[in-house]
Amino acid sequence: MASAVLNEGLTYKELFPLALHALLKGYSVFIKGKPGCGKSTMARELAAEIRNIRSKERGREVNFPYIDLRPSQMEPSELAGLPYPDKDTGRVIQFLPAWFPSEAAFICIEEFNAAVTKLHQAVMFQLVWDKRIGPHPLPEGSVVLALGNPEEDNIIVSPIAAPLNNRFVHFTLRPDVDGWLEWAEEQGLPSDYRGYIAFMRDEALYKNTGEDAFPTPRSNEMAARINGVPDATKKRRLVAGCIGDAYAAKYMAFIEVYKDINTRTIFEKGEIPQITVRSEPSFLYALMYASVNYLSGLTPAKVKGNVAETAVRLLSTYKVHPEYQTTFIKLLVSRKAKMLDALRGVPEFKEIAPKIADLMAAATEPAG
Repeated sequence: MASAVLNEGLTYKELFPLALHALLKGYSVFIKGKPGCGKSTMARELAAEIRNIRSKERGREVNFPYIDLRPSQMEPSELAGLPYPDKDTGRVIQFLPAWFPSEAAFICIEEFNAAVTKLHQAVMFQLVWDKRIGPHPLPEGSVVLALGNPEEDNIIVSPIAAPLNNRFVHFTLRPDVDGWLEWAEEQGLPSDYRGYIAFMRDEALYKNTGEDAFPTPRSNEMAARINGVPDATKKRRLVAGCIGDAYAAKYMAFIEVYKDINTRTIFEKGEIPQITVRSEPSFLYALMYASVNYLSGLTPAKVKGNVAETAVRLLSTYKVHPEYQTTFIKLLVSRKAKMLDALRGVPEFKEIAPKIADLMAAATEPAG
C-alpha cells in the first residue's frame, strides 16, 4: 500500500525537505512532474533555502548563483566546452563552457529528459555524479538539480540511460490542491478563484485535455491573476485562454454563485443564509470563501460585537458540514491569526471552542 502511494508522487510540502536534504548531502536530484506543477518554483526555492542555510553557517550573506541549463536547447559543446590545441605543450586543452560558475552555484537542468541526445547524456554523466566538466571540477559546494516531465501526456521525452538515471536521487512531484490553495492564499490570489479550486479540487487543478490551454497549477495562477475585468464575456475569454473553454465555463458558473452572496448583509445585519445538509457544495464553498474574505478585511476591533456574534453563528451553522467548518477555520486563521481572539468574546463561542480545537488539530496533523 505504501509503495502505491509513493508511486503517485509527493506533494510540494512532502518533497521539498527531502530534496533539500539530498542536495545538502552532495547528491544530485532528479524531480519529475506534470507540466506546470511547480518544479521550477521549487528549484528556485531550494536554491534560496540553501543560500540562507550557508549564510547562517558562515555568519554573512553568501552569493549562490542560480544557473539555468536547458540541454534540449543547447549543443553538446555548449554544455561541455570546446577542445583546443595548445601549441606550446602539444596537447589538447578543454575550454570551459560559458555557463561554468566561478563560485559555488545551484545548477538547475531544466527539461532534462526532453530530446536529450546520447552526446548530451555523455556530458551529464560527469556533471551529475562527479560534479565536473572534463578536467574542471565545479566550485566546492555546487549542487545539481534536474527537472523533467513524465513519459505521458503527449510530452516529448527521451529515454535516459540507466547508468545516468542511477546517479540521481529520484522524486516525483504531484499536483496538490491543498498545497496550491495555501500557496495561492500567500500570494493573494482572488478568493473567488481559490473557492472555485477548493470546490472542484483535483479536476480543476490539473487536467490535460489535449487542448492548447488546459488546467495546471501554473495556468490556474495565470487565470486567477488575469481575470480582473468586470465584463463577464472578457473575463471568460481571458480565463479560457489559460485553462480552456470547458473549465472557464465551470469557473464562471461558480462565480455566479459567489457574487450573489452578500457578505455585508450577513455580517452587518446578521442575516445568515439557510444552510442544510442538502445545501449545494458550490454554494457552501462560495459562502465560506466570501465570508472569510470579508472578515479578513476588518480589524479585530471591528469584528467585536454583532460581527463577531454573526461569525460565531455562521461557524456553528457549518456543523452540518464539518469539512467546510474545518476549511473555514484554517482560512480564517491563515488570513488573520488574531481573529479567533475577537470571537472568543462571544459567549456562544465557548460551546464550539472544543470542536474548533479538534478541527484545527486534525487539519494540522501530517498525512498518512
